Amino acid sequence: MKTDRMPWQKFYRQQGSRVMIENGKIMGFPGPRNEFYCLETNGKGMAIFLGTEPETKHEDYAKDLITTASKLGIGSIIFLDESISPIVPHTREAYYYYGCGLNTSDDTRLCPLNEDRENGGVCPMVMLHAQNQGIEAIGLEIVVPEYMIGHAYAKNYPYMQRLAHMAHKLSGMPINPSFLDNEVTEYHNRYIAQMMSDIDARAHIAEMEYQFDRAWGRNNTEQHILLSPEIEQFLNELQHPPDC
Repeated sequence: MKTDRMPWQKFYRQQGSRVMIENGKIMGFPGPRNEFYCLETNGKGMAIFLGTEPETKHEDYAKDLITTASKLGIGSIIFLDESISPIVPHTREAYYYYGCGLNTSDDTRLCPLNEDRENGGVCPMVMLHAQNQGIEAIGLEIVVPEYMIGHAYAKNYPYMQRLAHMAHKLSGMPINPSFLDNEVTEYHNRYIAQMMSDIDARAHIAEMEYQFDRAWGRNNTEQHILLSPEIEQFLNELQHPPDC
């Protein structure tokens, strides 16, 4: 993907707002607490979106995002979605890549172990609508619980930080170091302390991980997703992380 080296702009979504475009900048998406980064574009641009789960439905959110990107003339997108819910079915795999044009709306790989596609994640929806608009797109979904609940908070943070920086390095764009610091602190305060003290919740997560491992082991051999060498290398590092 080619990127235009343009200044980062940081915006915050506002409660109840719809997509707003002012002077070629994306100013807001639905949701009470979401924030994202975007690039200004001159018609040849690329954008990277970084955000947490929106309150609006994934389908509507994805349509809004891609429609807006299309209006701005953005030809390439990297969508980095951080799922912070402690009860998600895909904690083991943790990272998924979707190449535009390689997945379809009825592809079961888009939401493993989940009958409700709406809860399968924003990334699949973004990829689908990007394909329909002729926009090149890669989605990277970070699922936090496996790396936050299953490991010591302080010990694991450098690994999470490294992954986030690598994702942005692939796009040729930097990341504000304080952003991840703030997000991880919030994850810890809102979820980790509660989950580690809740035996039933921990057992529920363990069962979901077990079931996911069983299903993903069967499905994994069926995957034939074409990725660039850079993405392949990144994915390989994610699957074989160094000690933190």
